[in-house]
Amino acid sequence: MMSETARDAMKSEDHLEFLAPDKIRILGTRIGLENILHRLIDYACKPEALVEQFPSLTLEQIYASLEYYQQHRQEVDQYLAE
Repeated sequence: MMSETARDAMKSEDHLEFLAPDKIRILGTRIGLENILHRLIDYACKPEALVEQFPSLTLEQIYASLEYYQQHRQEVDQYLAE
């Protein structure tokens, strides 16, 4: 049986497309994970505001990006630093 954390990680990853180690995009878009996370983390934008800034994204995709970051913080911090 899969733990709740493992199921949640799968859910967040289902919204992302891993093109290369240094290129993660929101699935079905050309928007990079870094674009979303910089606005959420560095500028403290609310997820709802990002949906207005990126009309091709859903609120679910925004939250999945944030959830992925929280679950893989060390790897994503390294990704963002590159």
